Amino acid sequence: MSKKKSLESQANQTKTFIFCILGLFLTTLYFNTQLLDPFNTPKLVVLMITAGWLVGYVISSFKEKNSKLLFWEALVLTFSILFLTTMLVSLFFTEVPLVGIIGETQRRNGFLTYASLIIIFIYLTRFFNYFFINVFFKTVIFLGLILSTYGVAQINGLDFVKWNNPYNSMIATLGNPNFASSLLAIVFLLCLFCIFIKTIKIIYRFTAGIVLIPTLYAVILSQSRQGLIIIGIGIIFYTNAFLLVNKSRVKYLVLLPSIIFVGLSISGMLQIGPLSSLLYKDSVSVRGFYWRAGLEMLKSAPFTGIGIDSYGKYFKQFREVEYPLRYGYEITSSNAHNTIIQLFATGGIFVGICYLTLLVCILICGIKLLRISNFEQNRINLGLLSSWIGFQSQSFISIDNIGISVWGWFLGGSILGLYFSKLKELQPKDTDTLISSRRVKEKISLLQPVVSFLMIIPIIYISALLIRMESLSYDIRVITESGLAESNKPLLLNMAQELENNLLADPFYKFQASTSLVNIGEIQNAYDSIYKLSANDPKNLFYLDWLARYYGETQQIAREIEIRNQIAGLDQWNANNYLRLGSLYKLTGDSKRVDQIKLKILSFAGGSSIAIEAQKVLDQK
Repeated sequence: MSKKKSLESQANQTKTFIFCILGLFLTTLYFNTQLLDPFNTPKLVVLMITAGWLVGYVISSFKEKNSKLLFWEALVLTFSILFLTTMLVSLFFTEVPLVGIIGETQRRNGFLTYASLIIIFIYLTRFFNYFFINVFFKTVIFLGLILSTYGVAQINGLDFVKWNNPYNSMIATLGNPNFASSLLAIVFLLCLFCIFIKTIKIIYRFTAGIVLIPTLYAVILSQSRQGLIIIGIGIIFYTNAFLLVNKSRVKYLVLLPSIIFVGLSISGMLQIGPLSSLLYKDSVSVRGFYWRAGLEMLKSAPFTGIGIDSYGKYFKQFREVEYPLRYGYEITSSNAHNTIIQLFATGGIFVGICYLTLLVCILICGIKLLRISNFEQNRINLGLLSSWIGFQSQSFISIDNIGISVWGWFLGGSILGLYFSKLKELQPKDTDTLISSRRVKEKISLLQPVVSFLMIIPIIYISALLIRMESLSYDIRVITESGLAESNKPLLLNMAQELENNLLADPFYKFQASTSLVNIGEIQNAYDSIYKLSANDPKNLFYLDWLARYYGETQQIAREIEIRNQIAGLDQWNANNYLRLGSLYKLTGDSKRVDQIKLKILSFAGGSSIAIEAQKVLDQK
């Protein structure tokens, strides 16, 4: 291939990469305040559109690159496809398939999200090389400038959006200070390591240095330790790896203190050792409950999981008794707060193993890349690998939020892309392969746009349904909370009906729309809708709780008893439900069951205020 054609090819690939990194940029920044979920659904839409267009390039790359796949390349591709395939199988066993497809409310970590992430990941493993480094770091610096400026503005009460936010004000474009802190920490690491890359112009490295100041300020003032942990682990890894790769004489002098510091930090987060007062938070302890519940879910359905992104549906069924006693009987969680446990619990052992294998492949290939690259390239390699390590450290204690997880998959794919491109660069050129590549060039040029357009069309349709769902739900809430529901009754009914007819409407959004009908006197209409939802999802505690209260208010004692027994089977440590159930049995004169209920409450909640109340209310005298 001539030098001119090679440059043309590289220029075309650069245009595609710019589209890819634009997707990363917009996924990170985009939110829409006119949607009920202003953060996750908009980000999912951008992610799907980005991945949909890249599918054509991924498929055509296997036609164009006629040479055999390298061992690690084949391994990564195999487990990427297996990850999606096993997740698709688990989707068929998800009790509410729609939730498995689009994801849980306020999370959106369904099949569509992971399919999009995998496609972007595979694209990067196929195309990313050192030619794209400048574009990547320039984007990171610009993004860091925007995010840090916005974060500082939020901290100082200058946010242009008036969020209804129960958290720290520094939520950036993610809606939560923990997520915002983690994202800014990853950006901080990339900007920090960018300073040492000499192939990047001095003006950009200088700007990266300036971005570090507001970024660190925002991370610290977010009052979230996740960001500081990511920065600390990323810098420690970079320093030790740099010294080891370059065979520095002081490498072991730095390595030993680093290991001790990391050990003390982990102990401190677990409320052990001298750093516990600085690092321990009650939120760390509560994660133990989330993790153990996730492991119990895996045990209950080891091969298929309990359902894609269905953790919240089953949490109360698998939580330990101490959780409701400590935090309240109605408090729940919709995520394991550990990406690995979340995937094992919801997707099953095969999904979890595939994900773990991909992580191991990235780590091994990243280390191998350091061994075969020159000094300047290793500044780049270490920057990406250390930032990826930082990302993984937060994924161990946090939710797989779309705005952050896209960075983990992007960095992982980039590391593998550099490694594969480096290996091919070191291999002898195959003349026959180059000739064969030229012969299929015309077919490839048609294949990519055709496949990309075929993917984009349904994605745009899906995106339109999702955005409309969010917009309708937002409008319904605004009308309901404004106190003008009665005067807007026809409009509210029409919107609720349109939401009902939306093929991709979140079932929980339909539930919320149905409950809003109560405010305009449409109680029977609300009951019919929620009864239908419960019939399709009989284990949903939100639906069952509403139905139980409805039957109670309409004096249908037998039906309320039936529903509350169903709740007891799914939420065995809910003392409030047992107390109401005991009261119902007392009304019916079933003294034997009243005593059983009272003993049940005392068996796990003895000494608590509700146990005292149960003894008074359920007294047979």
